[in-house]
Amino acid sequence: MIGDDMMIKLEDIAKLAHVSKATTSLALNDRPGVNEATRQRIKSVVSQYGYKPLRKRNDVLNFDLVAIKSANILTADFSEQPFFEKMLALFSNEASNFNVHLNTSILDMQDLRKGNYSLTGDGAFLIGTDLSEEAARLVQELQPNLVVVDTNFPVMDASFVTMDSYQGSYKSAVYLANQGFKKLGYIKSSFRMYNYDQRRLGFEDGLASVNLKLDEDNVYQLSPISTTPQPDEVSPIVNSSRLPEVFFCEDDYLALSLVKICQQHHLRIPEDIAIMGFNDNREDKLVYPEISTVHVPMREMVRQSLLTLTKLLSGELTANVKIFVSTKIVERGSTAKLD
Repeated sequence: MIGDDMMIKLEDIAKLAHVSKATTSLALNDRPGVNEATRQRIKSVVSQYGYKPLRKRNDVLNFDLVAIKSANILTADFSEQPFFEKMLALFSNEASNFNVHLNTSILDMQDLRKGNYSLTGDGAFLIGTDLSEEAARLVQELQPNLVVVDTNFPVMDASFVTMDSYQGSYKSAVYLANQGFKKLGYIKSSFRMYNYDQRRLGFEDGLASVNLKLDEDNVYQLSPISTTPQPDEVSPIVNSSRLPEVFFCEDDYLALSLVKICQQHHLRIPEDIAIMGFNDNREDKLVYPEISTVHVPMREMVRQSLLTLTKLLSGELTANVKIFVSTKIVERGSTAKLD
């Protein structure tokens, strides 16, 4: 029992309410991640024992935000990668709403294999855009309280929050068919990862749902990390004797590369070739015509990631979860119907 002359502490409240210290902190600061019944039980204990925090929001959760450096997409400088820069900014902005402090780091895969890193926070987010399952498992060994963001490994027992790439490309195929396009092409990335594979699968299934099929002769390859296409990438497209009416691109940067190719070879958009991308990057509206795309609600992905990790730590979640955030079509001039 706690004596009348003793100052009650946060950990005492947690024990009396039969919850963790992290859950108690979230409840007292009115943060997400605690169900209402638990929140009221904690506040009842606080009222009964007269707990007064020494300072407001005195129990900050420390989370690591981790990425693995790769030769494909992610370099050591986030500022060179608009997608990652935006994700980092969203995590930083949303973290304050969850009473979370973030420590951001980019790890080298070779050093990770050698065991040269440690993660000392309460939990970790792992950016999975261009991530191997081996890397994810190595990070999980360092920090079991883990949420992987922007990918999914189906057999790995961990929590994942990612965009629904399959849904987005499926809807894109149906949308393009409804625009009247019958001869559809596909621009794929020169290297593969989970989201790209899901987009290819979703696009083909979407076409099948409207009795269309993707002709492999209309599938071309570009690099997603450069909007300056190489000659060996351009030649197969511009020298084709039967270009499709529209191209769906696995990524907006592939779409921007295709726009550049069309401009250099005097192909009009959408009159000669229509173009659709994926991700809804800000650059899509800097070209003419603006690029139709698939909007990815990144803020919601970040918010769901923070919710998931705080709930895992509080015990409100007792098993890992996989969350797929829905996407939506953004129609712009690059896929306009022609009279």
